[in-house]
Amino acid sequence: MYDFIPIICGVMILGLGIYMTVNPVGAIRKDLREDSKAVDKTKKSGLVMLILGLIVGILGVARFFLF
Repeated sequence: MYDFIPIICGVMILGLGIYMTVNPVGAIRKDLREDSKAVDKTKKSGLVMLILGLIVGILGVARFFLF
């Protein structure tokens, strides 16, 4: 059971990264939605989370099958 926790966390981080990348205006506070710098920063943060989610998910699957 504990072997699935990294996989689940990786999928959750991946989903949040996709959401922040695709819809950065919806993922930011209401008072910052008109600020283009804040929207760009949210989009970049989403890309970083997307990459990290993939890495965590791949490592979780590799750990499950290799060890």
